[in-house]
Amino acid sequence: MAVHRRAQALQEARRTSALVRRELGVLLRRSEEMDAKIEKITARHSSAEESQPSEEDYYLVFKKAIDGNYPDAHQFGDAVEATFGFLVPDDEANRLVNRFITRHVAELQEDHIA
Repeated sequence: MAVHRRAQALQEARRTSALVRRELGVLLRRSEEMDAKIEKITARHSSAEESQPSEEDYYLVFKKAIDGNYPDAHQFGDAVEATFGFLVPDDEANRLVNRFITRHVAELQEDHIA
C-alpha cells in the first residue's frame, strides 16, 4: 500500500511540475511580449521627442482640418494625433488653434487684397 501511495504521490508531483512549467512558459512569453511592446512605445516616444513637428507642420494639420469651420482645440488635437501619433495637451492645442485662426484670416485677407 505504501508503494502505491508513493507512486501516486510521484505521479501527482510530475503532473504538478509539468503544469507549473507550462504556466511558466506562458508567463515568459507574455513577459517577452510586454517587453517588446514597452520597447516599441519607448522607441516611438524617443523618436517623437527627437523629431517634434515644427509650428509649420502643425499649421498644415490645422489647414487640413478646416471643414467649413475652423477646428476647435479638440478636433485639432485629434488631427494631430492622427497625423503624428501623439497627443497635444489641451491648453497647447487651444493656443495653437487661436494662433492659426489669426494667421489664416490674415492670409485670406492678404490674398483678397492682392
